Amino acid sequence: MTKQTNIALALMLTAIYGTACISAAAGDQGEKSFILDIFGNANMDELINAKDITYVEGILNGANKQTDLADANQDGKIDQADIDWIKQIIGESESEIYYINCFGNASKVKHPLRKIIIAYVNTAEVIRVLGAEDRVVGVDSGGKNSLQSYPRYLSNFMILPSIGTNDCDAEKILELKPDALFLGSEGNCPDIEQKLIGANIDVVRLKTWSEGVQSLMMVTYMLDEVDNAEKYLEWQNGYLNMVKERVSSIPINERPRVFVDRWGNTTVTRGSGYSEAIETAGGINIAANLTGSLRSDGSITSQNTLPPG
Repeated sequence: MTKQTNIALALMLTAIYGTACISAAAGDQGEKSFILDIFGNANMDELINAKDITYVEGILNGANKQTDLADANQDGKIDQADIDWIKQIIGESESEIYYINCFGNASKVKHPLRKIIIAYVNTAEVIRVLGAEDRVVGVDSGGKNSLQSYPRYLSNFMILPSIGTNDCDAEKILELKPDALFLGSEGNCPDIEQKLIGANIDVVRLKTWSEGVQSLMMVTYMLDEVDNAEKYLEWQNGYLNMVKERVSSIPINERPRVFVDRWGNTTVTRGSGYSEAIETAGGINIAANLTGSLRSDGSITSQNTLPPG
């Protein structure tokens, strides 16, 4: 495969993945090999549907083992009420959705969500993929990874009110009266949960930086956009499968070795989403297996950045 072809594949993957790398963190999520971390997904697959009702019925009659996500209404027991709750999720009539957040903790968000604020660029991509931009009433700005740092790529969000930088202005959030605030990790708007206590504004933190498709589907159920998500994944998987097929014929020793130099002298490792995009395009991320500090000036040496031979 020529250098020009590799560049073309990289550009295609940029279009498919985008900033958030809405793809497989492990290389296969785009093919639905993940668990949808929403309570009610009793059979632990990628969707909530009639199969989950059947599975809970099996738990109640002793045929199936209890799973971590079978307690759909989070009342501490598995019973008919969970079957009824799953039916509500399928029918988009539930009052709340219980899910596992980016810290691995059970959390909940009201349903339906009519007004949301986004303070994380990766999540903005998810919202755009789902065609739910009209629900966004505010965004973050000022930081290097804020939505308003991408005026062309996320142009439709530029006219929205700002809630400030990474710290997030609680007063501005309260003024916009959203149903929920979508964030990334704890470094994104730290302590905002405490500042919004009693405001009836849910804070949703998902791993959209690494678990793109899984997070996409979780937001899908929160916003009732299952049809749009399925259409997107069908489109995405068609191109990803084509790229994987072409890349599979490239011998490992002929694949380009890649180093990503990011702002702040940082790089990307496996699990970042960006590293997976490099590997899917047929490259080798030389920093993929680094642990600890991600600072490129302290962890990368000339020895492992030079191409072999």
